[in-house]
Amino acid sequence: MKAKVAIPLYNNRVSPLFDVSRRFIIFQVQNGVVSDTYHLDTSADSGIQKVNRLKREYTEMIICSAISRVLADLITSKGMELIPGVIGNVNDVIQAYVSNTLIIDRFTMPGCRWRRRVRRGQCPRYRDIVNWMGYERREE
Repeated sequence: MKAKVAIPLYNNRVSPLFDVSRRFIIFQVQNGVVSDTYHLDTSADSGIQKVNRLKREYTEMIICSAISRVLADLITSKGMELIPGVIGNVNDVIQAYVSNTLIIDRFTMPGCRWRRRVRRGQCPRYRDIVNWMGYERREE
């Protein structure tokens, strides 16, 4: 499990679009416990500046909802891991990540293919997530 994780925030939920999110919660995980939690304001940053700033914060993992392919590729090229397509209350997502139960089908965006509701272009497809970071699908 990665030690430093960032999640874009909007009203205590995972922000619907990484590219335009203005705040992040960043937390450290040590021995299965969340520590060193703080907020990062990126309202003045472009998408590329936002990614660079997260890298300067030593972020190792980003959990987000929708994200453009350009920024997703930039994140992975900088050595950070990415779990896209996640929605929900940020505290629930953090707890699921820490307890290693961040199940795609429970926290996925509505309309995503793996929820059996196909709407093209509204979320990263399951196979894209597998291709991006080798994330395995787990059922509840």
